[in-house]
Amino acid sequence: MTPKLIEPLDTYLNDSKLTSPNYDFDVRFDIFARSHGKWNRTIYG
Repeated sequence: MTPKLIEPLDTYLNDSKLTSPNYDFDVRFDIFARSHGKWNRTIYG
């Protein structure tokens, strides 16, 4: 896989300048993305 093609989303989700504090990841992220975008408890995108 090409480096930097995907990366952990934690950096974006935990930065209040990039993600609204009202954003509810568990409600917005559908089951397909949650099950296919996760590796070792880290979510990638």
